[in-house]
Amino acid sequence: MPRFRILIFFSIIVAFIIWLLSSDKTIEPITSQSNTDSENIPSIFTIDNGEHKAVVHGLTFTPDGKYLVSAGNDKVVRVWDTSTGKTIRTLRGQISLGQDGQIYALALSPDGKWLATGGLFTGTSEEKMAIRLYDFESGELITLLKGHQNTIKSLAFSANNNFLISGSTDQSAIIWDIEAKQKLHVLNGHTGDISAVAFTSDSKRVITAGNDKTMRFWQVDTGELLKILKGHKEKITTVVISSKYIASASLDKTIRLWSAKDGHFIKTFAKLDDGVSSLAFSKKGNYLVSGGTTTPVHCHVWSISNFRHVARYKRHSNKITAIAISPNGEQVASVGGNKHAINLWSLTKAEHITSLGGNNANIWSVGFSNEHNAIGWGKKLDYKNINQRGGLEYSLSLPKFTAEARIGIPRKINNKDNWDFIQAQTKYLDWSLSSRPGGKYGYFAVLDINHKKITQVSIKRGMTNGYRHLTYSFTPDGNNIISAGANGVIAIYNRDGKKLGNYVGHTSNVWAIAISADGRFLISGGEDGTVRLWNLKTYKNILTLYHQKQQWVAWLATGHYISSATGDELIGWQINHDVDKAADYVQASQLYKHLYRPDIVSNTVRTLNFPKTDDFQISQLIESQPPQFQIISSTNSETEASVELAFDASESPVKTLDVYVNDRLVTSFTDLALEQEDYQKTLTIPVVDSGINNMQFIATNDIGSSSQNLQINSSQTSQQGDLYLLVIGVGSYIDYLHYLKSAAADAVAIYKVFIDQQAKSYNTVHSILLTNGTQDPTKENIIEGLKLFKQAGSNDTVILFFTGYGVNQDGKSYILPSDAKALSKNWQESTLLEWKILHKALAAARGRRILLIDSNHIQNDFNPRLLKNVVNANIAVISSSNRDTITHKVDGLSHGIFTHSILRTLNKHYADKNKDNLIELHELSNYIASRTDELSNGKQTPMLYIPKGMNNFVILKR
Repeated sequence: MPRFRILIFFSIIVAFIIWLLSSDKTIEPITSQSNTDSENIPSIFTIDNGEHKAVVHGLTFTPDGKYLVSAGNDKVVRVWDTSTGKTIRTLRGQISLGQDGQIYALALSPDGKWLATGGLFTGTSEEKMAIRLYDFESGELITLLKGHQNTIKSLAFSANNNFLISGSTDQSAIIWDIEAKQKLHVLNGHTGDISAVAFTSDSKRVITAGNDKTMRFWQVDTGELLKILKGHKEKITTVVISSKYIASASLDKTIRLWSAKDGHFIKTFAKLDDGVSSLAFSKKGNYLVSGGTTTPVHCHVWSISNFRHVARYKRHSNKITAIAISPNGEQVASVGGNKHAINLWSLTKAEHITSLGGNNANIWSVGFSNEHNAIGWGKKLDYKNINQRGGLEYSLSLPKFTAEARIGIPRKINNKDNWDFIQAQTKYLDWSLSSRPGGKYGYFAVLDINHKKITQVSIKRGMTNGYRHLTYSFTPDGNNIISAGANGVIAIYNRDGKKLGNYVGHTSNVWAIAISADGRFLISGGEDGTVRLWNLKTYKNILTLYHQKQQWVAWLATGHYISSATGDELIGWQINHDVDKAADYVQASQLYKHLYRPDIVSNTVRTLNFPKTDDFQISQLIESQPPQFQIISSTNSETEASVELAFDASESPVKTLDVYVNDRLVTSFTDLALEQEDYQKTLTIPVVDSGINNMQFIATNDIGSSSQNLQINSSQTSQQGDLYLLVIGVGSYIDYLHYLKSAAADAVAIYKVFIDQQAKSYNTVHSILLTNGTQDPTKENIIEGLKLFKQAGSNDTVILFFTGYGVNQDGKSYILPSDAKALSKNWQESTLLEWKILHKALAAARGRRILLIDSNHIQNDFNPRLLKNVVNANIAVISSSNRDTITHKVDGLSHGIFTHSILRTLNKHYADKNKDNLIELHELSNYIASRTDELSNGKQTPMLYIPKGMNNFVILKR
């Protein structure tokens, strides 16, 4: 009988296995597409737009209430100025790929001295689970507190600043002696993850709470368990303590109050319609704020004195992951939403004050236009089906055919344009794709490949390969299928369901894909806010684009990039030093002289071949970085400031130091002779304006540049300076049949406009006019005219106006002086004038520098590199067109559109919006943009960049 039963048992097992193998032709790859093991990667590329890009787990105010500290899954600690809503400091530790480096817990000591973070870090198993302890003021990582065996989920300091407690998913808590930097007690007893920890106000006892639905009350000095607190029916999510009460919250939708003295239960304080994820007590303990877990998500304000509900805050779109109350008890900071914004609001009235961050946007749709060789994308969610989550809003043209071709700039897609964008294709002849629920997580994890409506094979996803199929498409030949999912997974399969490769680069959910009709490119977009262009056949990421409002940047894996005027401030490289050392961050803008390469980016996209160059490599940042220096001290009188700088040792010494005040160059140092050892220097800087003077110190070495800022307040009276004006208008050429009919007239008109400003906007106007019919704009005369700028002082204004032809030849950009000579199809180089000569003359001039360009393009002369150099020198630029458009003529105008717009500002109040008869530089640029768009029917778009310090500068008086 026993043998018979055993035989039947094994027969059933065999039959079950055969059924599993034969009944479902589903393929579930088990290999992960990304490496999540901790690696010592020296430099890691990252997007840093000054705000959080992932879930925020920790919030706390500084003791003075002026700043807010936050941290989360994007692996950085941010310090926010609550008055401006801007990040003022970022603290970093070593990170790696995947999850390594994510921060799940944050605590600041009550005296503001120590900052502790915990999560899933890098290094050995012991180092991964350690606590990073920072000196908060300096940002130095002091030590790693090692002891936990799994991730840390909660941290809290004692009120006397002597102790820190940590709670972990290893089901233990540890009390740390901060002075000794070592364990005091290990608290064991919980049977689930410890989700929350807190000290009593006298620093003598601690509470731990966890997923086992219990809290435990401990004695700090002995580590003795005093009491087990039971009552919650689901996981406890958070615990906070005032001088009188312990408040605990749970997924059981209740908030309970306990005695902070002995832990005895007092009452169920609140019963909600939703689980509670976060709590915070006001400093005096008279108010409690709670946050929910599921939509609609609300924060509730409770009065502890009468146990009543006071207010409700409704502006979050997802689970509240952290709450903090300002020390004065007036403001609440809470975070929870898809854009990871931290909201500030009033405590008792729940009125919104401001948001810190929240500008991140998902890419919900992508497309490819073969007709225009352009990619398109959209950021607005309008879900119709799994492959149509929204419309296309923006486009970017790609380079075609010739080596001179350039990538365009992001442009709004006009509804009148018929660009015929291709998006994901779920049908090919009599083949089709469809997805359905499956797997252990309840997602649409199964992708069916169907022929004549009959499923031929299914591809199942799970934890290791993206969980689900979020978007999918046939390739143009119908032979392969590309599917994208969670965690950045994009994979290509053949029609038999065999995986052929991965497209690795996205860091979170991928919502949209499309393939070019010629089968060269794959385009994708998703939750990380990037649009990525891939080589379909090699699986390599060719180009990545990040686009935020008016700023944008597109880069290669090599680090070479192209961007808007200041778009390169959005990206950079974190430089790891070691697991127990703070990491550095180098912004791409600091390296622009090496990496801002529109030519390399364009050629790589056009040829699909990455550059082979011996130029600067990102790996060099490990050994040598842009200058690192600090402002040690400063004093000031009404007319000048004395500033002491300290430079760190570097393999690459500082070569130049430029000083700007309110974006005016006031002095430059080129003879610092800084050695490799630490070096200090005291500078005397003129104070140029009454009120606030924003000083910027920019140090440069062979690697790149770095800056430090200082604000000086002065009571002196602002002085009106002089104007140094060079106007160049080239209308005819001795060796060129074409001429610019309006160039000379435009130059003369602009010249007269500014000459008339003497004794108005400027004390004296020092000027030179070079145009046909007056002093001829020859190469020699232009070079001689540029010497005028050397006379300018720090309180003066320098303006260069150019109208004429430009040319791009042999990779260099030139203007054509009137004596330029042609050679067959090219020009005689010795007779041309390089644009960079004009740029250098402007960049070396002191004071405000303004470049006005009305250039007519021939031979694709528009040089984004040139304009980038100008922008990085804090020179204001108003160009008649950008790289995507050319100048247009309008019948009936006696001048070109550009000059016409400037002249028109002096008539009526076209640009003078506040009607004070003062035309500020930003008013002029805004009017030129709107008027140009109006007269050209959107076919001509100016390139505009005004440094912030010049926004209120009066350039003209009516």
